[in-house]
Amino acid sequence: MDQSVSEFGKIDILINNANIHFAMKSFMEMNWEEFSNKLNNEMGAAFHLCQEVVPHMEKQGEGKIVLISSGLSRTPSQGFIAHGTAKAAVASFAKYLAQELGPKNIATNVISPGLVLTDATKNQPPEAHEMLRSLTPLQRLAKPEDIAGAILGIVAEWNPHINGAYIPVNGGMDMS
Repeated sequence: MDQSVSEFGKIDILINNANIHFAMKSFMEMNWEEFSNKLNNEMGAAFHLCQEVVPHMEKQGEGKIVLISSGLSRTPSQGFIAHGTAKAAVASFAKYLAQELGPKNIATNVISPGLVLTDATKNQPPEAHEMLRSLTPLQRLAKPEDIAGAILGIVAEWNPHINGAYIPVNGGMDMS
């Protein structure tokens, strides 16, 4: 953090996009170690990064934090209990940060993607991709650029009053 501040003069934005491995199992097949590993590592990444960056943002009088959650935090799917629960914790954490840090002119928001076509999802069965695509009103799955665009939309100077938002980026599959 000090190196970034030294090189760039300040820290305007933190984007926390943790991709912590998780066991894809049902609740009864999973053990506590598998479940808590995902939860602890996902929340640990968000917690520690925010604790490091917030003092710099407070000092400069502003900042924006974006935490990446998942549509699975609100809409469960078989085998994703560890992932969905951990991402729900991230979304809840963001609300607390938005409330506590808002008076300091530090906005905290959540981007919540559905399935995004990345290296991490390319090996999933084609029929799973097709099923999700067919359920999506835009009739396509997200690309990384879609998530980047949503992030840009909330960190850009033209949106200074967004704080505590949970923004689904899923082509309309989850209209919450």
